[in-house]
Amino acid sequence: MEEPVSITRAAFQAAINYEGLSSEERRSRRAESRGSWLPPGVLAPKWVTEKSFFYDVGRPGSGDRHVVGRGFEFDGASVPFPLTLFVPQTHSLYLAAAALHDWLYAVEHETVERERADAIFREAMIVLGLNWFWAGLMWRAVRAGGWAPWYARKPGTRAWRVLQLPWPLRLPLVWAITVVRGFWGVVAHDLWRWGGFREEAARIRALDAPEGP
Repeated sequence: MEEPVSITRAAFQAAINYEGLSSEERRSRRAESRGSWLPPGVLAPKWVTEKSFFYDVGRPGSGDRHVVGRGFEFDGASVPFPLTLFVPQTHSLYLAAAALHDWLYAVEHETVERERADAIFREAMIVLGLNWFWAGLMWRAVRAGGWAPWYARKPGTRAWRVLQLPWPLRLPLVWAITVVRGFWGVVAHDLWRWGGFREEAARIRALDAPEGP
């Protein structure tokens, strides 16, 4: 059983050619990809964790550790197409944080609250080196739009029932809810909390100790 590495040393492989798949499975994925006429920038890139990695929330050795397993498949940061010019779906400054966030949503959603998972995402991005301002914007984006993938795993809830609507009704409704949540979050909360975000970034910077060999 391999020991997990720190999130700062996480490694990934392209899911389409992941070594854990059989040769036939990899060939099948490549064939499916060749059949798509969509521009590559529109498609969400699929990645797989090459080895398991851990993240200690708050500070190293905090006791609040989350371990993302080897072979976990995820799609990078879920960024709407028009915004990928500024925030690409895949970037070294937050790819591991995106894997951690997807893991919390997909695997630990029974024990980790969604608000907590989103806060861990913001903190992990800053730990990896992303500027606090952009980490804050990406955090607000998942606070606004993350409800859909979260409640897709919560059958019986009102949000889950919205997600079961036929797509001509579901898509505009999901977008409307996301936009309203995002705008309201910025106006009602974020404008008054930027100072706290900067203080959080300063705390993380102070904890960024040299790593071992």
